[in-house]
Amino acid sequence: MIKGIIFDFNRTLYDKEHNQFFPEAKPLLRELKGAYKLSLISKAPDNSDAIYKDYEFISFFEKIVIKPEKTEKEFQECLTAMKLGTAEVIIVGDKIKGEISIGNKLGIITVWFRQGKYAQELPSSPREKPTFIINALPQLPVLLYELKTR
Repeated sequence: MIKGIIFDFNRTLYDKEHNQFFPEAKPLLRELKGAYKLSLISKAPDNSDAIYKDYEFISFFEKIVIKPEKTEKEFQECLTAMKLGTAEVIIVGDKIKGEISIGNKLGIITVWFRQGKYAQELPSSPREKPTFIINALPQLPVLLYELKTR
Protein backbone atom coordinates (compact mmCIF):
# COMPACT_ATOMS: atom_id res chain seq x y z
CA MET A 1 0.00 0.00 0.00
CA ILE A 2 1.31 3.45 -0.93
CA LYS A 3 1.83 5.63 2.13
CA GLY A 4 4.28 8.23 0.82
CA ILE A 5 5.24 10.24 -2.23
CA ILE A 6 8.61 11.69 -3.16
CA PHE A 7 8.21 14.62 -5.54
CA ASP A 8 10.75 16.19 -7.82
CA PHE A 9 10.52 20.00 -7.63
CA ASN A 10 11.55 21.64 -10.92
CA ARG A 11 9.19 20.99 -13.81
CA THR A 12 7.07 18.69 -11.67
CA LEU A 13 5.62 21.08 -9.09
CA TYR A 14 7.39 24.25 -10.15
CA ASP A 15 7.45 25.78 -13.62
CA LYS A 16 11.13 26.67 -13.81
CA GLU A 17 10.81 28.47 -17.13
CA HIS A 18 8.20 30.89 -15.72
CA ASN A 19 9.44 30.96 -12.11
CA GLN A 20 6.13 29.96 -10.57
CA PHE A 21 4.35 26.95 -9.17
CA PHE A 22 2.18 25.05 -11.60
CA PRO A 23 -1.43 26.10 -10.85
CA GLU A 24 -2.37 22.52 -9.91
CA ALA A 25 0.61 21.95 -7.58
CA LYS A 26 -0.59 23.41 -4.28
CA PRO A 27 -4.19 22.16 -4.60
CA LEU A 28 -2.75 18.70 -5.28
CA LEU A 29 -0.44 18.87 -2.27
CA ARG A 30 -3.31 20.06 -0.05
CA GLU A 31 -5.35 17.07 -1.18
CA LEU A 32 -2.53 14.57 -0.62
CA LYS A 33 -1.13 15.95 2.65
CA GLY A 34 -3.58 14.23 4.98
CA ALA A 35 -3.51 10.87 3.24
CA TYR A 36 0.20 10.51 2.41
CA LYS A 37 3.59 11.45 3.79
CA LEU A 38 5.28 13.76 1.30
CA SER A 39 8.94 14.51 0.57
CA LEU A 40 10.60 16.78 -1.96
CA ILE A 41 13.88 16.50 -3.84
CA SER A 42 15.41 19.38 -5.77
CA LYS A 43 18.68 19.93 -7.53
CA ALA A 44 20.47 22.95 -6.02
CA PRO A 45 20.65 25.80 -6.57
CA ASP A 46 17.71 25.53 -8.98
CA ASN A 47 15.04 27.80 -7.51
CA SER A 48 15.61 26.65 -3.94
CA ASP A 49 14.68 30.16 -2.80
CA ALA A 50 11.20 29.56 -4.26
CA ILE A 51 10.84 26.57 -1.94
CA TYR A 52 11.85 28.28 1.29
CA LYS A 53 10.09 31.60 0.66
CA ASP A 54 6.72 29.86 0.55
CA TYR A 55 5.81 28.71 4.06
CA GLU A 56 2.65 26.96 2.96
CA PHE A 57 4.63 24.99 0.39
CA ILE A 58 7.30 23.77 2.81
CA SER A 59 4.59 22.78 5.33
CA PHE A 60 3.43 19.99 3.01
CA PHE A 61 6.64 17.98 3.32
CA GLU A 62 8.13 15.65 5.91
CA LYS A 63 11.54 16.12 4.29
CA ILE A 64 13.01 18.53 1.75
CA VAL A 65 16.34 17.61 0.20
CA ILE A 66 18.21 20.13 -1.94
CA LYS A 67 21.55 18.91 -3.26
CA PRO A 68 23.80 19.66 -6.26
CA GLU A 69 23.03 16.22 -7.73
CA LYS A 70 20.25 13.71 -7.17
CA THR A 71 21.54 10.31 -6.16
CA GLU A 72 20.13 7.26 -4.41
CA LYS A 73 21.32 8.75 -1.11
CA GLU A 74 18.89 11.69 -1.30
CA PHE A 75 15.97 9.38 -2.00
CA GLN A 76 17.03 7.17 0.93
CA GLU A 77 17.02 10.28 3.15
CA CYS A 78 13.39 10.86 2.21
CA LEU A 79 12.46 7.24 2.93
CA THR A 80 14.14 7.46 6.33
CA ALA A 81 12.43 10.76 7.21
CA MET A 82 9.03 9.36 6.22
CA LYS A 83 9.79 6.06 8.04
CA LEU A 84 8.66 4.11 4.98
CA GLY A 85 10.10 1.34 2.85
CA THR A 86 10.52 1.27 -0.91
CA ALA A 87 7.29 -0.71 -1.40
CA GLU A 88 5.28 1.98 0.40
CA VAL A 89 6.38 4.97 -1.68
CA ILE A 90 6.10 6.33 -5.21
CA ILE A 91 8.36 8.84 -6.92
CA VAL A 92 6.88 11.52 -9.17
CA GLY A 93 9.21 13.34 -11.54
CA ASP A 94 9.59 14.72 -15.04
CA LYS A 95 13.01 13.30 -15.90
CA ILE A 96 13.39 9.65 -16.84
CA LYS A 97 17.20 9.91 -16.75
CA GLY A 98 16.96 11.39 -13.26
CA GLU A 99 14.40 10.58 -10.60
CA ILE A 100 12.66 7.84 -12.63
CA SER A 101 15.92 5.95 -13.22
CA ILE A 102 16.97 6.31 -9.57
CA GLY A 103 13.56 5.24 -8.30
CA ASN A 104 13.58 2.17 -10.51
CA LYS A 105 17.06 1.25 -9.31
CA LEU A 106 15.79 1.43 -5.72
CA GLY A 107 12.74 -0.69 -6.56
CA ILE A 108 10.26 2.14 -6.01
CA ILE A 109 7.13 2.66 -8.14
CA THR A 110 7.86 5.56 -10.49
CA VAL A 111 5.45 8.03 -12.06
CA TRP A 112 6.72 10.04 -15.00
CA PHE A 113 5.10 13.46 -15.19
CA ARG A 114 5.42 13.65 -18.95
CA GLN A 115 5.16 17.33 -19.65
CA GLY A 116 7.44 20.16 -20.64
CA LYS A 117 11.14 20.10 -21.43
CA TYR A 118 11.70 16.35 -20.98
CA ALA A 119 8.38 15.08 -22.35
CA GLN A 120 9.96 13.76 -25.54
CA GLU A 121 12.96 12.15 -23.80
CA LEU A 122 12.15 8.46 -24.15
CA PRO A 123 13.66 5.68 -22.03
CA SER A 124 16.90 4.31 -23.46
CA SER A 125 17.10 1.35 -21.06
CA PRO A 126 14.71 -0.73 -18.93
CA ARG A 127 15.90 1.17 -15.85
CA GLU A 128 14.51 4.41 -17.31
CA LYS A 129 11.06 2.98 -18.04
CA PRO A 130 8.51 4.49 -15.62
CA THR A 131 5.96 2.30 -13.88
CA PHE A 132 3.23 4.82 -14.77
CA ILE A 133 2.90 7.97 -16.87
CA ILE A 134 0.74 11.01 -16.16
CA ASN A 135 0.41 14.09 -18.36
CA ALA A 136 -1.18 16.39 -15.78
CA LEU A 137 -0.86 16.67 -11.99
CA PRO A 138 -4.61 16.11 -11.36
CA GLN A 139 -4.15 12.58 -12.77
CA LEU A 140 -2.04 11.60 -9.74
CA PRO A 141 -4.91 11.18 -7.22
CA VAL A 142 -6.74 9.02 -9.77
CA LEU A 143 -3.66 6.82 -10.15
CA LEU A 144 -3.24 6.60 -6.37
CA TYR A 145 -6.88 5.54 -6.01
CA GLU A 146 -6.40 2.86 -8.65
CA LEU A 147 -3.31 1.57 -6.84
CA LYS A 148 -5.23 1.48 -3.55
CA THR A 149 -8.10 -0.53 -5.00
CA ARG A 150 -5.96 -3.17 -6.72
